[in-house]
Parts: sequence; structure tokens; C-alpha cells
Amino acid sequence: MNVRHAALPRLSNRFETANGVALVYDWVPSEKLYAGSRYSAARLRVDLTIPRVRFWLAPVDDIVQSLNTIFDVQLTLADRGYVAVDLYDGCFIYDFDASRTYVFDLDEYRTGPFILDANRLPGSRRFMAPEEWNKGTIIDQVTNVFTLGRTAAEFLGRGATSVDAWMGMDRMRLVTPKATSENRSVRHQSVREFVEDWKSVD
Repeated sequence: MNVRHAALPRLSNRFETANGVALVYDWVPSEKLYAGSRYSAARLRVDLTIPRVRFWLAPVDDIVQSLNTIFDVQLTLADRGYVAVDLYDGCFIYDFDASRTYVFDLDEYRTGPFILDANRLPGSRRFMAPEEWNKGTIIDQVTNVFTLGRTAAEFLGRGATSVDAWMGMDRMRLVTPKATSENRSVRHQSVREFVEDWKSVD
């Protein structure tokens, strides 16, 4: 993947190992924004040793800017013909001092659209569209729109399911439900359409 973006750490080296190709990226000062099953719901409400919890306490504008960065990276990749695979919160790292977001670990990305030839794609179920679980389905930008919508819900929802707990309310109410519809025909039909809709809501 030969794509440059300010939020993509630069690939500085690659070499073969007994277990496959190793990729070496430039180091950036950041912490992973993962909030998966290793953390209980109770810890994700109060444990400030977890980067995601500290991130949720940041100003809403900073969180929205983080999402804007993630969406811009995906738009850049989509425009180059790449379809995201295994994109989830473990791919997002955050520099708390500079309020800066980076995206990494995109090794599963493929050129697309493509037909799923396995029973499921790799990834976190919290971010995966329904079609990623069904052999023979089309995986494309509409699939990626679902993942981006789920990313917005994860970041602005503070792990809550109640609408009252959502930050960035208008975007969450007007854009995210469309993006995360189980019905592909209801979703935004491209990453660009999703991003333009997202940015149109103040």
C-alpha cells in the first residue's frame, strides 16, 4: 500500500521472517484507543489507566476532530481503490499531548470491491457489517461506511447505548444510524458520500 497521509506513520523498513513479512513503521508518541473485551464495562466507565477512558473525557471537539482524521484517511485510501478489512479501534492511536490521531495496522486492506470467499472476514464484531459474515457477499465502500459509522458511535457514545449519553448529538442522530443500517441500500453508497454527510452536520 503506497499511500501517504499525515495520520499514517511512515513505513521505514520491511523484511522477511520465518513467520512472514515484518513491517517497521516510524515511532509516533501515542496510545492505542482499543476498548475491547479485555476491559469490563465497569472499568471503561472509571479506569483512567485505560487510554480510551481518558479519550472519552477529552473535549467533544477533539473527539470529532479525531474522527475527522480517521475518516479522511479512509477517504484517501478509498479514492486509491482500497477497501478496509479488519478496521477497528485497535487501529487508532492517539497522542494526548498534541491531540493528534494516527491510523495503523492496515495490513488486511485489499483492492476492491471483492467477493468474500471465506465464511467471515477478520475483524472485531463491534465494527463489522453484516455482509462481512457471509460467504459470497460483496465487500466494498458500502461495507466500510458501516465500520466508519460504528467508529463514530464508539467514540461519541462513551460505550453507552442510550441516545442521552451520546456526544456530538446531531451527527449521531442524523448520520450514524444511516451509516450503520443492516440494509446496505439504506447506507451511504460510498465513503465520500458518508464523509460529506458527516461534515455537513454542525
